[in-house]
Amino acid sequence: MIDEDTFLLYRHEVEKYVAPLNSEGLFDSILNNDAFESNKIFLCYPYLFGTALDLPAKHPAIKSIAVAGYLYFYSLLKIDDLFDAASETMGAKVMMFILKSHEEAIKILSQYFNIECPFWQNWNRLHDTYYHNIVQEKKLRQQKAISKYKYDQIAIRRNAVGLVALEAVRHLKKNTNDSRYLALTRIHNNFAIAYQMLDDIKDIKTDYKTGQINFNILKFINNKNAASEITIERKIKYFYLSGMYKQTYRRILNKIDLAIDTANYVEAAAWSVSLGTFKKMVADELYNMNGFINCVKARDILTRRKGKPVLPYQKLLKASAVFSGLQPVEKATLRFLFKQIAQGFGELKHVIFLNKNIGLSSGKDVHINDTFQRAIIGDVLCDCKDVLGVHLDTVLKNETLYLLGKRQKDIVGGWSYYPGIKEIAADADDLGQILQFFVRTNQIGLIERHILPPLQILLLDRMHTDGGIETWIIPALSSDAFHIRQQKYNAMWGAGPDNEVMANLLYGLCLFDFQKYQKEIIRSSKYLISKQEKNGSWQSKWYYGPYYGTMVVARLLVFLTCRGQLVAAMLT
Repeated sequence: MIDEDTFLLYRHEVEKYVAPLNSEGLFDSILNNDAFESNKIFLCYPYLFGTALDLPAKHPAIKSIAVAGYLYFYSLLKIDDLFDAASETMGAKVMMFILKSHEEAIKILSQYFNIECPFWQNWNRLHDTYYHNIVQEKKLRQQKAISKYKYDQIAIRRNAVGLVALEAVRHLKKNTNDSRYLALTRIHNNFAIAYQMLDDIKDIKTDYKTGQINFNILKFINNKNAASEITIERKIKYFYLSGMYKQTYRRILNKIDLAIDTANYVEAAAWSVSLGTFKKMVADELYNMNGFINCVKARDILTRRKGKPVLPYQKLLKASAVFSGLQPVEKATLRFLFKQIAQGFGELKHVIFLNKNIGLSSGKDVHINDTFQRAIIGDVLCDCKDVLGVHLDTVLKNETLYLLGKRQKDIVGGWSYYPGIKEIAADADDLGQILQFFVRTNQIGLIERHILPPLQILLLDRMHTDGGIETWIIPALSSDAFHIRQQKYNAMWGAGPDNEVMANLLYGLCLFDFQKYQKEIIRSSKYLISKQEKNGSWQSKWYYGPYYGTMVVARLLVFLTCRGQLVAAMLT
């Protein structure tokens, strides 16, 4: 919300002033980077009001007032924590921090405003407002609902002390323009309401448990139609899935717009810019939340999809010969697989939200695909055929047609994890998994037509001298506009090499034609061995934890070791 140069200017002033006072670590909390980053706008409050009254950012008094204001602001955060806590106890270090911060703030301000200055009358008035609000809030906590107007007044009074910055600048400048003063007060008040409401979204669960006044709890969570035994977790889930959160965000944006309109009217440029940045942040947050909720809803629809299985699975479910000789658990598992495939395999599908602001050409932000997963299921069905002796030729043919339908139609070919996103190139992981399926179903013609061309690009253009193989299948010297675009996006999600992707591809090559690709397999396997962690595992980039990566690398190495002593020797 604040430009970086201005932020660093005032941060430096605070650090310079506080450092000599911090011999016992009393001010550690105020000096850590997270504290500064999350409270930028409050650190720069005197700057926002000062520039609105024609005082430059580097004015010595403005910098000093910023230090005093930040010390006092942070001490109030600690006081808020005290009042919000279930047990109203305070550690000695926190108490000393609050007292020392108040003392230093008043010491700084006294350099500019003597005891008779009207500034101190306003100081007392704003503090009275703040502390009176604490008392009033405790009384209001017993109510199940309050009006929007009353909530707004609470938010304004909670942040009343922030107006000390305006009072300081006003008296420093000796400004007597009441209309401008009132306009700047309205900017602060609308910003305070918006900021408080945004904080309320993040603190629903905490505020519910501690009994704090929270806009969302009062307006939505404490719904009179909601059963009292429903947990807060379920209420919050309903708050989001029902779209109630949008009303809160819209009201936040409305309050920011009111503040921006006033800032523009009185030509308070720094406020206009900062509020514009704040508005974009809130709008982006709402957009991302909408995307996440749409993903959850899409996932729910996919997993709840009902309907009778369609051919060829309907016949297979009724064919007792398919299940003859199987154990009950094997029959039940196979029936489940058939039903899931026939109904679209909703549980397999990966639903992801990608912000359109990153420039994707698809025009969508929710993407669904299951290519890689279906290839793994195809491998499982091959196990059912080979190990259990189940006749699944029709099923495997249908899965083959499904995978062929997902193939990339450009000059590279292959398969992309999300074929609907052109910026995501075909990848070695999908290629390796589908290669394994085609090998196990003895579809050599398909391998030659659809696997070997993109494989050649990987081995010739994307294999490093140390044996590492990159993940994305893009010709190295291609001048194609979209290949260049894909290269650009690779920098965003990383090009590899990735342990688990390489291991999956190499295992597919082992199954297909070990002798033909022995040189590449051994060379790249040595690379994978060099990437083993000290605890014996292999990390994955695209999968959670070390488990999958370790499994696929171990599977490859077991295969190679079983080829004989020569291979084992080459790998050591």
